[in-house]
Amino acid sequence: MDWWLITLIAIQLAFVAFLIWIAVNYRQKTLQRRSEERLRVVERFNSGKDLSEFLETERGARFLELFAVRPKNPSGIVIIGVALGLLAVFLAAAFMALCLFEEDNSFMIPGILVLGIGLGILTATGVSYRLARKFHLLPTQRDTASELSESE
Repeated sequence: MDWWLITLIAIQLAFVAFLIWIAVNYRQKTLQRRSEERLRVVERFNSGKDLSEFLETERGARFLELFAVRPKNPSGIVIIGVALGLLAVFLAAAFMALCLFEEDNSFMIPGILVLGIGLGILTATGVSYRLARKFHLLPTQRDTASELSESE
């Protein structure tokens, strides 16, 4: 391999690592800011009695709801998995289509690797979907229909 190709790959990996660092750092700062804001609100109460009286009100219940840990929606995770898997499969197809135009088939290896990743993501998503259905984590059509009728 040429030194410039190794340098280019190293720079790309460093850039991706930098983007990941920015995203993680932003998330961490956001969570820290939220927790400091909530702590300041709780510190405003003079006693535990004042705090308990506040939490019994409607506004207090909404405030307490901010602290609730909500599980991720399995339906959204399945949809994201399918989207990522299809994206990887189509990227692999693009790599393999480039092999038709090149004489040395240099895009075949990345195409096969990305195809394997895409099929792995789709397989994992399929297994996750089946498990979510088996454990009744996904809403049924009846649940969705009743939610829609209640909102109208």
